[in-house]
Amino acid sequence: ILNDVATAYWLKGRSAEYLLRTGRESLTALRTTAISSFEAACQLPYGRTWDPRGFFWSPCEASLDRITLLGSGA
Repeated sequence: ILNDVATAYWLKGRSAEYLLRTGRESLTALRTTAISSFEAACQLPYGRTWDPRGFFWSPCEASLDRITLLGSGA
């Protein structure tokens, strides 16, 4: 369950980022949703996601990169 929830938070953040780039929704609300979703993924630092290319990756570590980009006004 830990892995699923961490991945779901990361996916929610990435989805909000996509909508933010397309400009289809309120920019402030989407930025807030994306950042809060990435921060939630970081509350689960032991979560891992399997990549079909043959390795596990951390949604928390990937989220930290996204938070940095969003904070700088991506």
